[in-house]
Amino acid sequence: MLSRKKIICPENLLKIAKTKGPIKVVIVNAGKALPIESAKQAVDEGLIDPIFIGDEKIIQKFIT
Repeated sequence: MLSRKKIICPENLLKIAKTKGPIKVVIVNAGKALPIESAKQAVDEGLIDPIFIGDEKIIQKFIT
């Protein structure tokens, strides 16, 4: 990350996003822990249906 500031998403935006249902999101160069963890949090919240682009072996290592 470029900044150490805590990222806060306003609760009302999350509520609106959840009413729309998960959207397809493409995550390019997904062979790092941070994008995978971020996607997992969004999936857990019901916000996204991720599509990972990158080295399959590395991605599998992070998602299992």
